[in-house]
Amino acid sequence: GINAEYGYSPEVLADHVSKILEAIPKPLFDRYRYFISQDKVDMTKMIQKMRKDLMVIVVQRTEDFKGMGEAKSDDLIGLLIEANMSYNGVDLIRPVHVVESVVDDLMTISLVMDNMVKQLCALFMFLEKEPEVQSKLMAELRSTEINNFRDLAKLEYTEKCLLEGLR
Repeated sequence: GINAEYGYSPEVLADHVSKILEAIPKPLFDRYRYFISQDKVDMTKMIQKMRKDLMVIVVQRTEDFKGMGEAKSDDLIGLLIEANMSYNGVDLIRPVHVVESVVDDLMTISLVMDNMVKQLCALFMFLEKEPEVQSKLMAELRSTEINNFRDLAKLEYTEKCLLEGLR
């Protein structure tokens, strides 16, 4: 047993820890097999290919961007190129740094969006199982008039649900 002053006795704790360790798959302790699996190799190759493909697109768009003068692009890649063209909005930096920075930004956005989609799907599944939460969320969405970006601040319950879902 239980030691009244400290909770479980050392023997009982040791027994619990042993059971937990026995339940963990053995390959997790073999770092080579765990860290170098075919899935991880395939994922790394996919990420490298994605970076290479993005590099070609961003190099071309950077070249196009230089000839646009004041009429700048308003798509995501154009905005990222413009944001990365200078350190302080005045001094131009080397194009190779711009391309690398934009590719890094696009990779981050892609990976974050993938995770966000998964988390939002999980949130919707949760809402399906919790009708009271879903009803309160839908009531707030239906009753709140949204005319501009600032109006989104009125959706306090919705924000809390989204943040909880992304946690």
